[in-house]
Amino acid sequence: MERDICNFPKREACLMAMSYSYELQAQVYDHMTELEGGKDINLLDFSGLTDMAISEMQNRVAAAEKFSFEMHGQAGSALMTRRKKEKKAIKKAEQLVKDLIQFKLCDMGISLMVNQHDSD
Repeated sequence: MERDICNFPKREACLMAMSYSYELQAQVYDHMTELEGGKDINLLDFSGLTDMAISEMQNRVAAAEKFSFEMHGQAGSALMTRRKKEKKAIKKAEQLVKDLIQFKLCDMGISLMVNQHDSD
């Protein structure tokens, strides 16, 4: 059996894949990344976040925010719904990082006072 194969530039291939279901988009992205020889990294997968150093956590959350905004956050984009979902996941990850930083600081005996008011 013979098939016709079309070779599209990366941008056009990604734009075509955006019309697929989320699961299929993920498979296409993973396959493209694999073909490019890059690491298969889902920036919005925060499952291993707590295994990272704090600076790595912060970098990962920042990279996820940048990716989400650049890929799905443009005004008038049909992908704004996905951006809203990603933003919720990113906010949860940001809060987790903040909580872990606070926990580690408290664990080291360092106490931070926020909005401390002196009473006269």
